[in-house]
Parts: sequence; C-alpha cells; structure tokens
Amino acid sequence: MSGPSVTTRRCNGTFAPGHSGNPTGRPAVVAEITELARAHTADAIATLVAICRNGASESARVAAANALLDRGYGRPSQAIEHEVRQVTVARVPHVCATVEEWAAQHRPKAEAVN
Repeated sequence: MSGPSVTTRRCNGTFAPGHSGNPTGRPAVVAEITELARAHTADAIATLVAICRNGASESARVAAANALLDRGYGRPSQAIEHEVRQVTVARVPHVCATVEEWAAQHRPKAEAVN
C-alpha cells in the first residue's frame, strides 16, 4: 500500500462531508454517447411508429408501442414493499480501561438488608 488510508465513510456507510464515491465525476465518454444517441431521436421514434403500425409480429408492435409510451409519458410507477423492523441500540455509558475495572462495575450488588 502506498501511504496511509483515508476514511471517507462514516460509521453508517454514508460519505463523510467533502468526500464522494465518484470524485472524478461522470466520464466524458458517457456524455458523448448520450449526445450521439439524442441526435438520432427523431429517426428512432419514426422507426418505433413504423413498427408499431406495420410490425411483422404482434409482440414487436406491442414492444414498439410500449417504448413510445415510456418515452412520451414516462414509465408507470411501481409499488415498492418495505418491511420496517425495530432496531435496538445499546449505548455503552462508560468504556473500561482494564478488565478489572469492568469486573468491579459488573459484580453483583449485595441485597439490601431491612
């Protein structure tokens, strides 16, 4: 390893302030591909419309129609089920420096005599 490691995450797994999981940002190649694809949007929509109207099979027509609807109106929202479980957190009130200190704190207490 070269040099000391720097902790960029908190205990809960989130990134510490000033740190990122992607410090260099999105690669430029992705932006170029997106731009190229968007340049052909009109042709792609026209092709989907043609397949939707005159496709050789019903499945091709349905797939083209779904693609057009998804792009025009967005995909339908999906329900997400999530189960919340109760979490119990135990807090340690005092950190013991030695085993003896811990044992002294955790000895059974004598019962009070009335």
